[in-house]
Amino acid sequence: MYNARSYELPIYIRHILISGPISVGPRFASFLGGKEVTISGPCFDDNDMNEQVICDFGGTRVPGTVENQRLAKCVAPFSGSLGKVDLTVSLDGGTTFPYSGKFTYGRQLKLLYSLMPL
Repeated sequence: MYNARSYELPIYIRHILISGPISVGPRFASFLGGKEVTISGPCFDDNDMNEQVICDFGGTRVPGTVENQRLAKCVAPFSGSLGKVDLTVSLDGGTTFPYSGKFTYGRQLKLLYSLMPL
């Protein structure tokens, strides 16, 4: 028995994703920024290795790099507010931003590594 499901499919030309959603990891960081964010979704080709990747975190643009055919990286910038922002990615130096996702800024977490008696 088959279940009918509806799927939104990306548009491909020559097996390269030309626009659509991206996967982001991690999906959140401190509003202070500085966290390296890995982006996957578009298929990068050899020409993209020479192009300037730009990530736009809610209106703040930062440079990025193509790591391989499946991954690009950007460092999350400082944000003056908390919450979700649009994260868009350009592979042409900032002319177009066809890839999009969401990123969340939160409060800086203080981690407790160990307890010592007083």
